[in-house]
Amino acid sequence: RRNRYIKDCCPSWANKEAIRFFYECRPKGCHVDHIIPIIHPRVCGLHAETNLQWVPARYNLSKNNHFE
Repeated sequence: RRNRYIKDCCPSWANKEAIRFFYECRPKGCHVDHIIPIIHPRVCGLHAETNLQWVPARYNLSKNNHFE
Protein backbone atom coordinates (compact mmCIF):
# COMPACT_ATOMS: atom_id res chain seq x y z
CA ARG A 1 0.00 0.00 0.00
CA ARG A 2 2.81 2.43 0.90
CA ASN A 3 4.68 1.69 -2.33
CA ARG A 4 1.54 2.44 -4.34
CA TYR A 5 1.11 5.72 -2.46
CA ILE A 6 4.74 6.67 -3.13
CA LYS A 7 4.24 5.98 -6.82
CA ASP A 8 1.15 8.21 -6.82
CA CYS A 9 3.12 11.01 -5.09
CA CYS A 10 5.85 11.00 -7.71
CA PRO A 11 5.25 13.98 -10.03
CA SER A 12 5.83 13.67 -13.76
CA TRP A 13 8.73 16.16 -13.56
CA ALA A 14 10.63 14.13 -10.93
CA ASN A 15 13.95 12.72 -12.08
CA LYS A 16 13.37 9.01 -11.49
CA GLU A 17 17.00 8.18 -12.30
CA ALA A 18 18.19 10.66 -9.64
CA ILE A 19 15.77 9.13 -7.11
CA ARG A 20 17.06 5.62 -7.88
CA PHE A 21 20.67 6.84 -7.61
CA PHE A 22 19.88 8.53 -4.27
CA TYR A 23 18.59 5.20 -2.88
CA GLU A 24 21.50 3.19 -4.29
CA CYS A 25 24.18 5.54 -2.91
CA ARG A 26 22.84 5.98 0.60
CA PRO A 27 25.51 5.58 3.28
CA LYS A 28 25.56 2.43 5.36
CA GLY A 29 23.36 2.75 8.44
CA CYS A 30 21.20 5.48 6.91
CA HIS A 31 17.66 5.54 5.59
CA VAL A 32 16.26 7.62 2.77
CA ASP A 33 13.79 10.01 4.36
CA HIS A 34 11.22 12.37 2.89
CA ILE A 35 11.89 15.87 4.22
CA ILE A 36 8.19 16.68 3.95
CA PRO A 37 6.30 13.45 4.69
CA ILE A 38 4.24 12.01 1.87
CA ILE A 39 1.76 10.41 4.28
CA HIS A 40 0.68 12.86 6.95
CA PRO A 41 -2.70 14.31 8.03
CA ARG A 42 -1.59 17.96 7.60
CA VAL A 43 0.95 18.03 4.76
CA CYS A 44 1.58 16.20 1.52
CA GLY A 45 5.14 16.01 0.30
CA LEU A 46 6.23 14.62 -3.03
CA HIS A 47 8.35 11.63 -3.89
CA ALA A 48 10.94 13.68 -5.77
CA GLU A 49 14.70 14.01 -5.55
CA THR A 50 14.33 17.48 -3.99
CA ASN A 51 12.36 16.03 -1.05
CA LEU A 52 14.82 13.29 -0.08
CA GLN A 53 17.56 13.20 2.52
CA TRP A 54 19.73 10.61 4.22
CA VAL A 55 19.26 10.28 7.97
CA PRO A 56 20.62 7.79 10.51
CA ALA A 57 18.33 4.76 10.69
CA ARG A 58 17.81 5.15 14.44
CA TYR A 59 16.59 8.74 14.00
CA ASN A 60 14.27 7.85 11.12
CA LEU A 61 12.68 4.98 13.02
CA SER A 62 12.15 7.14 16.11
CA LYS A 63 10.43 10.12 14.50
CA ASN A 64 7.21 8.26 13.61
CA ASN A 65 6.03 10.45 10.72
CA HIS A 66 6.46 13.65 12.78
CA PHE A 67 6.41 16.98 10.99
CA GLU A 68 6.92 20.38 12.62
